[in-house]
Amino acid sequence: NGIIKANVSLTNVGLLNIPTTGKLTIGARADGASAWFNGLIDRVTIWKDSSSQIDNTFVMNQYLNEMAPIPPPPVTDPSKIFHATFNEASGQFKDIGPYALHSSSVVNVDYGLSSIIPGKGGLAVGFNAKPNNGQVNFPNTGKVLSPQCPFYVSAWVKRLGSSPYGVQIISGVYDFGPNKAWVMYLYDTSPVETLFFVDLSLGGGDDLFSTLALINYNDGNSHHTAFYFDSVLGYLKLFVDGVQTTGTFSGPAAT
Repeated sequence: NGIIKANVSLTNVGLLNIPTTGKLTIGARADGASAWFNGLIDRVTIWKDSSSQIDNTFVMNQYLNEMAPIPPPPVTDPSKIFHATFNEASGQFKDIGPYALHSSSVVNVDYGLSSIIPGKGGLAVGFNAKPNNGQVNFPNTGKVLSPQCPFYVSAWVKRLGSSPYGVQIISGVYDFGPNKAWVMYLYDTSPVETLFFVDLSLGGGDDLFSTLALINYNDGNSHHTAFYFDSVLGYLKLFVDGVQTTGTFSGPAAT
């Protein structure tokens, strides 16, 4: 919700693996076989940070602006390279960012649900965590991302229950193995606790995992969930409800 909650400095960080044909998957693993989200997702955005504009103030302002009762003007900032509002009541969901990507497939989702953003009208998309269920795919998203350019990803999410595998994917450019770029997800660490994770696939084949230890998504509330990654400067930041969160980090690149 706009406040920085975690920060980690990294050493020997390789460039992120970003397949140019990689698709952005929302609500499940790329192959749809597991990690189904159980809840609602709204306003997924991706920003590239070529001008170093994304800092703690930027994240807090984005969080507050998205809750404004008056919708923001059409996206004109070229740094916002992806923006899905999920306001469609049927058919394909649309990316209103500069690349205008459309979803290639929508599998068993619930359309037309009320937005989960506090104080905001509009719609959200629902997922029900059933096997081979609940998935939205935007093709060729990898071609609009650069491994050298820092980037920022955000989404509004509301967890409504558990998932059979314990993992609930929010979004990611995610095609297993070397073609995985990144994935953000919730993980049920206990019957009463659900934490926020980010998994990055680095150019050297190493994965960096980060876990949010202090924010519990198993509370019935909606949360603005985001992360920022800079492979050049070597750090990863996680935000919940506008605040950078403390957490634990592991993987070959973590320090």
